[in-house]
Amino acid sequence: MESWPDRLLDKSKEAFSMAIEIYNKPTIKYRIEGF
Repeated sequence: MESWPDRLLDKSKEAFSMAIEIYNKPTIKYRIEGF
């Protein structure tokens, strides 16, 4: 069983990856505001 700091770390890494992916997509309007 994972401890809660490990789960938070995994979630934060996933959120960071999603933010970078959204920022790098040129087809999404207003992508910077969504950051």
